[in-house]
Order: sequence, then structure tokens, then C-alpha cells
Amino acid sequence: MHRTEAADDHERFKEFCALAQAGSLGVVDQREVREHLKNCDTCRRIYNQYAAIGSEGMAFLSGCHEVSEEAARWDDREVRQKLLAAIQQEQAYKIRS
Repeated sequence: MHRTEAADDHERFKEFCALAQAGSLGVVDQREVREHLKNCDTCRRIYNQYAAIGSEGMAFLSGCHEVSEEAARWDDREVRQKLLAAIQQEQAYKIRS
């Protein structure tokens, strides 16, 4: 972290490391993250940890946990719709704030 960066900015880059692995950053934020990672060992380590979780950890977990017969029959449409509505409401609130 550069001495001129605020602690909040550094925390923001840690969050960006996770979002970057999910492909959820815009072009400007991606460029900011790349520049920050050139100079910050801590965030570079975190970025690499998220990358490992995405590439190795998730594949490992998916192979270990097969869907049970009961789970395969479970209808989650109503719960999924409620979750998506809550997420959209939260996003709309953040935009207005």
C-alpha cells in the first residue's frame, strides 16, 4: 500500500480482488486493481488466494458434494425469486443513496 493511500482505499482493493475473480469489475476498476497489485504484496497475495479458490477450491467442492435425490426434487423458484428481489431492492437503495 502506498503511504498516500487511506486505509479505506486499501480495504476497497481487497474487496476488488474478490470481485475481479468473479468478473464483476468495470474497466476502470480493473485497471485500478492491476496498478495497485503491482505495488501491494498483501493485496496481490489475496488476489492469488481468490484465484485459487475459484479455480481449484470450487472444482474440488463440486466433485465432493453430489446433489441428493431429495435436493434434486426440491423446487427453489419461490426462494430464488425472493432472494433476487431483495438483492435488486438493495441495489436500488444504494443507487439512490
